[in-house]
Amino acid sequence: MCRCSYDYLEIWEGGNCSWRKCGDWSERLKLLRYVSSRGHIHLAFVSDYSHHYGGFKARLSIEHEWIRDPRVDEEAEESLCLSLQWTSSPSALLPSGLYWQPQSCDMVGGYVCKKHNQESAMDLNLNVTLNETEGRLTSPFYPLAYSHNLDYWVTIVGPEQTRIVFKFSRLDLEAQAHCLYDFLELHDTGPHLSRQPHRLCGHYDHHDMEKLRLVSSNNVAMLHFRSDYSVSGGGYALTWRAVDTSWCPMQTLTAKEGVITSPNYPHYLLPHLDCSTTILAPEGKRVWLELKEFDVETEDAVVEVVVGGGAGRLQPHSRRGLLSDGVYVSSGERMQIILKTGDKPLGRGFRAVYRTGREDEEEERTVELKGNSSGHYLHINYPLNPPQRLTYTDRLLAPVGHSIHLQFHNSAFTLCQYCHTALFKQIHLQNNRPPPFF
Repeated sequence: MCRCSYDYLEIWEGGNCSWRKCGDWSERLKLLRYVSSRGHIHLAFVSDYSHHYGGFKARLSIEHEWIRDPRVDEEAEESLCLSLQWTSSPSALLPSGLYWQPQSCDMVGGYVCKKHNQESAMDLNLNVTLNETEGRLTSPFYPLAYSHNLDYWVTIVGPEQTRIVFKFSRLDLEAQAHCLYDFLELHDTGPHLSRQPHRLCGHYDHHDMEKLRLVSSNNVAMLHFRSDYSVSGGGYALTWRAVDTSWCPMQTLTAKEGVITSPNYPHYLLPHLDCSTTILAPEGKRVWLELKEFDVETEDAVVEVVVGGGAGRLQPHSRRGLLSDGVYVSSGERMQIILKTGDKPLGRGFRAVYRTGREDEEEERTVELKGNSSGHYLHINYPLNPPQRLTYTDRLLAPVGHSIHLQFHNSAFTLCQYCHTALFKQIHLQNNRPPPFF
């Protein structure tokens, strides 16, 4: 029952307010901590007539608050550690035993162990807002262990049309199956508010941190760090930067030439992208687009090229081994490139170059082949119709010591003597082989 009406444990200190718990808390026992506000409490256990369970076991302790020694100034207090020492009965209510005592951190001997004073951050106000394009964040006192009972927020505000991307160099927080004890979490302020915050805890090695994808959905990111009353880890260290997403959802380019990259290239594709870039050429000219780098897994991401003229959309590198892929020519004065990603896109993204020119200009590209490889060569804009009035040359270069064998299938074209001689001399002279008979 959500109100614990059957079997329950109840604690109260007087008045109408009480602390009542029931259910199985075996994986989150540290959350069952009750600290009284006075020197006495009442505890009651109630069970009904059916259904027996394992019950409970609690540890009761009487703790004295940490009182700052007025004889110690603040600068000296920063150099104090807590040492565990045998102390004769410190008061009539406490027996002799091992107690934490303030000692100089430079002191040698005279204690069982020592640790830095975890209470020293209790009065710190760590909430902050950053209005920058990049930066570095660490847990308090990093690279030492962070303090107990921390609860603060860091708000990062980047420029408009950007998203905040985080990269970790260390992440070592107290582990729990659902990160209920110590955690670092990203709260989304963008259009995906319905999603749960991305919460992290536990120890991550270098390989684990490389796989982390912590990205805001707009130019504002809110990080929340919390630690409970015990067990500290090494903390966290991260860098962040604002990534330009100005072509999401759309932009128009009118320059004669330029470079287009996916947001965050060459690192990794960002989730939940819906981007479109339209390239406009002057009247009577057309657009030439070439993908120089392309690493996009199509399971949760798609890249499309629209060459215009109502011809449909092309998906780059959707056919394996297609040597002529990655080059596109518009049928008119307009070309569009579209990028959409889902929750977990894979790949580094893409980099493309474009230029505008006259329809009668000659275009040329060099394709470097790998040794002992094979593939297909099809016309530009395949499977759409090839562009009209196009003069285009592909130079195929194989590694030294390799030759290139071409076999044509279902081709309908005419080669002049000059054209096919130039093609095969280019190929075989590059590899110190004589041209074959054609």
